[in-house]
Amino acid sequence: MTAICFCFQAHQPFRLKHYDFFRIGHDHTYADPARDEVALNQAADQTYLPANQRLLALIRRSAVQSSGPGSVGHRFKFALSLSGTVLEQLWRYRPDALTSFRGLIDAQGAEVLGGTHYHSFPFLYSPREFRRQVDQHRLTTETLLDVSPTLFRNPQAGYGNDIARAAEEMGFPGILSDGHDSLLLGRSPNHVYAPLGTRRIRALLQNQSLSEDLATRFSRPDWSAYPLGPAVFADWLEKGVRTGESVLNLWLDYGAFAQPGFLDFLEGLVAEVHRRPGLDFRTPSEVLATYPVKGTYDVPRSANWAEIQKDLPAGTENYLQREAVERVYRLEESVLASASEDLLRVWGSLQSADHFHGMANGQPDRYDAYINYMNVLTDLEERLA
Repeated sequence: MTAICFCFQAHQPFRLKHYDFFRIGHDHTYADPARDEVALNQAADQTYLPANQRLLALIRRSAVQSSGPGSVGHRFKFALSLSGTVLEQLWRYRPDALTSFRGLIDAQGAEVLGGTHYHSFPFLYSPREFRRQVDQHRLTTETLLDVSPTLFRNPQAGYGNDIARAAEEMGFPGILSDGHDSLLLGRSPNHVYAPLGTRRIRALLQNQSLSEDLATRFSRPDWSAYPLGPAVFADWLEKGVRTGESVLNLWLDYGAFAQPGFLDFLEGLVAEVHRRPGLDFRTPSEVLATYPVKGTYDVPRSANWAEIQKDLPAGTENYLQREAVERVYRLEESVLASASEDLLRVWGSLQSADHFHGMANGQPDRYDAYINYMNVLTDLEERLA
């Protein structure tokens, strides 16, 4: 039996308002809640609510089918990776959408994963801040979803032996990571691995190719498999049965659900899997409880999929990002010494990876994003001086 392990991710950052040089020293509010609300309403109406409605229907339908005579027991299940900031915004602006996520959990179809609260990568700069954010995310999840996170998934799929050890120390039995071909040494990502230097924690690795088929290639008319049908994709998954693969980890952002025809495709895929005895849907925890470890996964330096190929730290591909990241993390001691919960929240929100992605090479407004961010950071530095 080969497991299909879906992980659906949702995130919304706290966006910055336009903050020019002349505001420094006078205006100490940096957020733009109006933009946050507009973006969240759009995501809720176009993606979260319609996707969760269909997911809930699939969970309930598969539960009935799996209990019928002659059924092979294919209940539809998956994992949810929800940032602390999207949970906060759902609670504030769209409680109906928050309730829709709770419904997936209550129907016993979704397992909630842990992560950093602000969808950031603090471990690369401050293991202490990393642990604080993971604890904050855990508390937010327990408060707003009435459930504790199970396994750990780092934003941007950041991973390294050191992060795996830290997650193990925080009590997580498993961690989800990208499957880097250069580090797998010819092995398949479709098995359970033991991170080097750990005792109990286990690693599940993303199947990059199959995930990209659904996340990006699905809606591309120039793709050779376009339009992708459920039966064809199920055939691809079934190859894992013939080659003895343990699990196919498919990770998608909720934005994938907005692709034309994707929800119908997913419904058809669930039906196809239900008809194939060699395939089954499982949550990450169920995978770890079912399949043996196939070997050691060694990632000596914390990195993510994009940076492992460029040999650069996450979010620092150019000097704009490097300066911004290094300056924000230099404020840690001053923020903690202030003993201000408000300043701690502000500093945390400024660590969101979204701010640095806006400064990335190829972004048309990267210089404007950099200047705006650095103006905010300068004001915060002056407040902490």
